[in-house]
Amino acid sequence: MLSKSKVIAFRQCPKRLWLSRYKPELANSSDRSVAAFAVGNTIGSIARTLYGPGELIFDDTAPDFPGAISRTQAISTSSAATLFEAAYRADDTLVLADVVRLSSAGAEVIEVKSATSVKDYYIEDAATQAHVMRRSGVPVRSVRIAHVNSGFVYPGGEQYEGLLKEADITHDVAELAASVPQWIDEAKKVLAGTEPDIQPGRQCTKPFDCPFFDHCNKPDATEYPVERLPGIGARKAQLLREAGIQEARDIPPEMIDSPNLERAYQAVITGAAQINHAETQVLRDLPYPRFFLDFETISFAVPIWQGTRPYQAIPFQWSVHVESATGQLEHHGFLDLTGECPARACMIALIEQLSAPGPVLVYTGYEKNVLTQMSHLFPDLSDRLMAIVARLVDLHPIAKAAYYHRDMQGSWSIKAVLPTIEGAPRYESLEEVHNGLQAQSAYLEAIHPQTSANRRNAIHANLTEYCRLDTLAMIVLAERLVS
Repeated sequence: MLSKSKVIAFRQCPKRLWLSRYKPELANSSDRSVAAFAVGNTIGSIARTLYGPGELIFDDTAPDFPGAISRTQAISTSSAATLFEAAYRADDTLVLADVVRLSSAGAEVIEVKSATSVKDYYIEDAATQAHVMRRSGVPVRSVRIAHVNSGFVYPGGEQYEGLLKEADITHDVAELAASVPQWIDEAKKVLAGTEPDIQPGRQCTKPFDCPFFDHCNKPDATEYPVERLPGIGARKAQLLREAGIQEARDIPPEMIDSPNLERAYQAVITGAAQINHAETQVLRDLPYPRFFLDFETISFAVPIWQGTRPYQAIPFQWSVHVESATGQLEHHGFLDLTGECPARACMIALIEQLSAPGPVLVYTGYEKNVLTQMSHLFPDLSDRLMAIVARLVDLHPIAKAAYYHRDMQGSWSIKAVLPTIEGAPRYESLEEVHNGLQAQSAYLEAIHPQTSANRRNAIHANLTEYCRLDTLAMIVLAERLVS
């Protein structure tokens, strides 16, 4: 038996379909994919309130596919009904429809998605669903995608009317109608055969991350692959591979044709970090005191705080290290685990902390984006927040232009750079929170009503230490760049 998700898996990569059937233990779901699944469930629950009243046919807390198919068939004889998670089976393929509105004119099918726009693969997903429904005897007359409306502002009080925006894809689905039976037949052939021999490529991450990525992208014996050498370019890397050159250390010197590539090449050859000091003069010229800033934020597909939008990054924590001209460091932080919207208190505390003049150093443009969004959310704080934006100095482009160590493997993430600096603190030494996604998960646990005071205190300590390390890491990097 195929499912709609299996057909879509086949469309992404036949090998993914085969592995999901015969070697599911090789799948590795990332924190991001698990979070995306939870978001989908939340959106689905809201959709049932918006499109209701109706009858929930399939309940994934007590899965019963045969029973769901029977109930769907029984209700589908009614002239009018609204079904949620209705189950249909045809051509040895099972589909669950998010919302089905039945009437004497036929069925209106609405697929609910957590994205803020219609993705191309949604059309294939919906076409597969419409095909199975029609083959099971349901006259589908329209198909729509209900996706998150990014312009929705939550008024509070569990009022989510307007959260979803519909897009009519009936015509797009009709154009794929003749292709779906072929997809199903080809998917069945894949499952009837041996594991497909498909090399890793774009399909590993498009349209979404494959859970078998690690299995198919096993590292080879190459310590420093040519593809990860900054400045090499995809075409040149391909030519090198075709010539049998896999190691960056084996690249012919005549192919090193730019200063940036030369610096990265020397880093690989010598094993020592390469620094372009001409690019770091801007750091030497910065006045004191210097402020190093990092935010931790949370976003919800379904907003929970009045006045906020879907997926809006709401800061709940910041860390600021202050460096004096003598090299003395002071650390300050803010963290709100009350469960109330932390954004305003977070911004007011930050404005106070940065009241003294001086450059504010960040890593990437994320802090600028958050501050700008908060200036829109709180117009009375806008001038002061935008004044902070005007003081920002982004370390990321400076590091990218000036610094490379071969162990960074082509990445300038702060977590890739920091281990290359001798004596620098390590994220691995932290108790529980080691990255941004884990920080978000910890925050959600902390604000949950059933979380104990002791556990909340432990989370507070873990989050504080994690965010503190983020700004300390910037200081260590800045010092290395000018050393």
